Amino acid sequence: MIKKYNNEKIDPLQYMVLVIFTLRSFYNGIGIQNILKISKYDTWISILLGIIIGFLPILIVMYLNKKNTNLFDILKSKIVKFIIMLFLCFSFITLLHDFISFSNLKYLFETSNLIIALLFILPSLYIVNKGIEKIGRSALFMFYISVFLFFIICISLIQFIDFNNLKPILKDGFIPILKSSIHFISYSLAPILFLSIIPKEEKNYKEYNKKILIGYIISSFSIFIIIFYITTVFNYQYASLFNYPTYFLFKKIEYKFLSNIENILSLFFIIDYFYTIFVYMYLIKYYLEKEFKIKDKLLNITYLFIIGIIVYISVFVYKNINVVHFVANKLLFYILLLFILLFVIFVPILIKKDNKNEDKL
Repeated sequence: MIKKYNNEKIDPLQYMVLVIFTLRSFYNGIGIQNILKISKYDTWISILLGIIIGFLPILIVMYLNKKNTNLFDILKSKIVKFIIMLFLCFSFITLLHDFISFSNLKYLFETSNLIIALLFILPSLYIVNKGIEKIGRSALFMFYISVFLFFIICISLIQFIDFNNLKPILKDGFIPILKSSIHFISYSLAPILFLSIIPKEEKNYKEYNKKILIGYIISSFSIFIIIFYITTVFNYQYASLFNYPTYFLFKKIEYKFLSNIENILSLFFIIDYFYTIFVYMYLIKYYLEKEFKIKDKLLNITYLFIIGIIVYISVFVYKNINVVHFVANKLLFYILLLFILLFVIFVPILIKKDNKNEDKL
């Protein structure tokens, strides 16, 4: 008889892999587009600066791990938790639309957006229903494929590097670099902070903290390398013409025995899309079960209703080009940044408050 796994917690290695995937989730299209527009030739500098600044929220997540707790455990207000889930759902909707658009433009260009969404969401419902431990184990397997693709990309593109495309350096001063680095933090850190809601195994917190640091560094520098290639293989003006510059970067790679290699290499980012959306879907169900104490049929009906609304908005509301432009280029950045700022400001205060209450007891 096959043993049935019921573990609803992820181990440190699975946690690290999900950090890597979620951090990169906005960097196939939206993130790279907006950062390139702001810092232009100096984008590589802004990414490095953003990586350094981004350690502050990561340190707070590590402090949560040290206390052997998660974000929902230290939040007492149901209203605050509901607001966090609104942030998450907004991020989910935008990311799902970005994934659908990419699939429609590059793979399924004769298929309606609704069909694309259903083709992805329906199998995802089955996977998410298996629990976070199953998501973590499958993510670990896909991580090795992702690493393999990344090395192929890096090795294949070296020959196209032209450092002259990085000139002129600091032409517009330091302000655009700083602004772009804040955009990097917004797109990268918010999905990781959502991960802090997920329950973890009761192991030494040092293991989780070690893995989140490794995951943050690996994922951040993989983004840096991809953007470095974009800005050296292409010049800024040419790269900024595309909605998905990474896809056109991969088109530079050619092998005589394979055609359309860019479609295969794009799996590198598609994996990020998939697992970030898996995490979002799991957290919605986790929230409904933990906070509203609903189970079985009512839980499934409520959960499916929310996912249905998210799909509807992603496909039909975002169909308006003006809405998409406003959300992708402006609103997303501010919503995610607001969530990060609230996390950085209030989570340490709440942890200290809990510590004082424990001392009194």
